[in-house]
Amino acid sequence: MRFLFLCLSPFPLKVGYVISDLISSIYLLFNLNLLKITFINISLAFPDLEKSEVQKIAKMSLKESFRSYYETFYCFSRPNRLLSENILKIENNFLLNSYQKSNGFIILSLHNRSIDFLFNFLAHKFSVLGIFKPAKSKFVNNFIKRRRENDLAKVFETNYKGVRELFKHLSQGSVVAMAADQVPADGKGEYAQFFSHEAYTTTLVPSLASKTGKDVLCASLNSNHFNDLSITFSETSLNFNKIGKSNFAQSLNHEIEKMISKKLIDYNWEYKRYKKQRGIQRDPYK
Repeated sequence: MRFLFLCLSPFPLKVGYVISDLISSIYLLFNLNLLKITFINISLAFPDLEKSEVQKIAKMSLKESFRSYYETFYCFSRPNRLLSENILKIENNFLLNSYQKSNGFIILSLHNRSIDFLFNFLAHKFSVLGIFKPAKSKFVNNFIKRRRENDLAKVFETNYKGVRELFKHLSQGSVVAMAADQVPADGKGEYAQFFSHEAYTTTLVPSLASKTGKDVLCASLNSNHFNDLSITFSETSLNFNKIGKSNFAQSLNHEIEKMISKKLIDYNWEYKRYKKQRGIQRDPYK
């Protein structure tokens, strides 16, 4: 399996980006589905933008998404200890150092570029726990799990058992890292505004913070104009330990919005974030 990912990402990252750009251009000649989803998401999130501006941002974002796919293939095919060399800059690293002195905390992230690059960086800094949605193939699922785990890192599936493990280890002083920007299963979230449109939102991160009393640190992976990767750490403006449960989802989305706004096109907008609507509201993607 690792050899397959190596074949899909045989070049260094910046060379791979050039290949990814070519593939994305060819893809758009024959299939506009991902572009359509990206366009709809950005239109819903930013209704005041002109259609031409949305189209421009959508195309740029989709190009970055193809690059993020290459980053993930690259991550799954290289020795874990070498991947951090591709992270050129760590912004606000002092925050991470400060939080490490506490008895456990939560890292809130999102699907900005390759989430595996970010998790790999964290997993070689300290003991960290993650959660992931299992792949349909058991073989692929086991491979991904093995690649994400090492002596310091462990991941659990997004089910009751996995969540229970997160609570247990976090209470014991471990670090939990989660990307909390995707649609949760029925009954596992609440509706809240995500930019300018309502979205079904997970409440797991605020719930973890509230029940364990642990602090939350935000982390996002971004790129600059020279295609160099950087990780930015930032403190949350809201205290999940003190806000009411009814504000969990909205507070979480507010933090995610701030991370996305750092560089809009780095976010994976091709995911159907607004697919689960309340009541009789229609699916915007149909």
